[in-house]
Amino acid sequence: MFAVWDDDKNPSCASANISDPGFRGYLYLDLFYRPPFKSTDGGFENMFSPGYRKPDGTLHYPSVRVITNFIRSENEALKPSLIKYSDLGVVFHELGHGMHDLLSVTNFTRTHGTFGVPVDFVEFPAQFMENYPRRPEAVKRIARHWSSLSPQAAEAWRKEQSDPNAPLPPATLPDDIAANVVSTSLVRRSLDQMRLVAFSTNDQQVFQATSIDEINSTDYVAIFNDKFRNLTGLEDPSDLGQGDRWGYPALSFTSYVNQYGGSLYTYLWCQSYAEDVFATKFAADPFNSDEGMRYRTQVLQYGGARDPAELLREYLGRDPNLEAFIKFANGQIF
Repeated sequence: MFAVWDDDKNPSCASANISDPGFRGYLYLDLFYRPPFKSTDGGFENMFSPGYRKPDGTLHYPSVRVITNFIRSENEALKPSLIKYSDLGVVFHELGHGMHDLLSVTNFTRTHGTFGVPVDFVEFPAQFMENYPRRPEAVKRIARHWSSLSPQAAEAWRKEQSDPNAPLPPATLPDDIAANVVSTSLVRRSLDQMRLVAFSTNDQQVFQATSIDEINSTDYVAIFNDKFRNLTGLEDPSDLGQGDRWGYPALSFTSYVNQYGGSLYTYLWCQSYAEDVFATKFAADPFNSDEGMRYRTQVLQYGGARDPAELLREYLGRDPNLEAFIKFANGQIF
């Protein structure tokens, strides 16, 4: 069950399940930037009421919210609110968390969905879903040119072109454009992975300090800059003879001071799970509903009621490995 807010913030609901029409919970979508309450940075998912089994055996259903900060159109009737391709990863990532929380069925709130799993598993379902915007056939299903939505939209598009007789673009993305759009996701992928290695190893060093004296005597600025320079190969002010204390980019990464402090490595760890599962089970047929149901019932449904590593071994039929992750880091699309 999905719930959305209308302009008056009143929730409305609609069923959204094909192979299993049973009720699963509430997903609230708060998608648009609203100053001063929301920034324009990223998005997040939060399960504000986890599910559990009541004493009479019935279920208390979870309530989940996905919050993003997209800019709302000034006139939806003419030109709808649009999402850039670069933002699709955010949407699918947060919906991956939402699916984990909605599809989990556990006896206790403490083991439900994202509440129940270890920190080095919690990002896996979200990063798994990020694979879909990297598939041209998925992008073609998602994308639609806004001029095709109504006669009013077509007129508005022609007005933007300053040509009342301009032929309308295709309603859906042609195959070659979809492939080219997806190829942009490969840009800097290896560099981004090395960047995350630098931040993650720095995070471990910061949070493994055992005394104030150790903290005061450690030059975290120089250590991070040297690490980042060596891992990424990017030149910095040290190449101009300005030393290694020219700045502290690590402070731009807010995860150091939230619940991921000391645990940034989990994004790399979970990425290896995500790519392994997608490459093994979904790459050949990303929309296979039977496989999707197996993934749901064998992995997501348990939340943290069972050891997630054991669930993955059973689902994959082997131990997880790094083969798919290495291909992903090298820029391969499954």
